[in-house]
Amino acid sequence: MTQPLIDLVDQFCVFQRKQRGKTEGGVTTYRWNLSQYLEFDRGRRGRPACLGDLEPATIQLWMDAMGHAGLPIGTMRVRQSTVSSLCAW
Repeated sequence: MTQPLIDLVDQFCVFQRKQRGKTEGGVTTYRWNLSQYLEFDRGRRGRPACLGDLEPATIQLWMDAMGHAGLPIGTMRVRQSTVSSLCAW
């Protein structure tokens, strides 16, 4: 089994705080946005997400679900940007 995605989220948040100089509030927002993705993925798969589960199709389904839930486009873009930052890292 691959590494649990929550472990990478934790490492990513530490990186953002200590090496990128992000504020505690900014890192808290990153963590919350990523927790929303993890919750969505867990609901789909019935288990915690692993690294291999982080794929474009799942991210698109998450974006679609947020759109259907009526979230503002700005909120959706911020959340997508956070996931994109994690993927780039």
